[in-house]
Amino acid sequence: MRRLCDSTDGGFLQRRAAKLQAVDRREQLNRHLAIVALAAPGAALVWWIFHGVYVSLSESVKAVGYVDPTTETGIYLGYVVMVGGTLLLAALAAWSAVAYIRLLLRRP
Repeated sequence: MRRLCDSTDGGFLQRRAAKLQAVDRREQLNRHLAIVALAAPGAALVWWIFHGVYVSLSESVKAVGYVDPTTETGIYLGYVVMVGGTLLLAALAAWSAVAYIRLLLRRP
């Protein structure tokens, strides 16, 4: 029985290296710049929206003095999403900014 990786007929798992399309340096720069341009404002927007909701719910809690468990869970989950989403988008923007700068400093 013949193994799949020994296939020479161009099957799914083949021995010879696949020919990858060359990625232009300018395309890489544009891609990283686009990621930064979308992720950085996205992080700020996520923080702004969820922080506004969190503050509003916290004020309602102070006014009423009692919070049912469902609302308390909602406040907690909203806070987790706010912090987690902001950190994730900020990390993505920072990673892409570093990659962009490294590409700019690399000689062609």
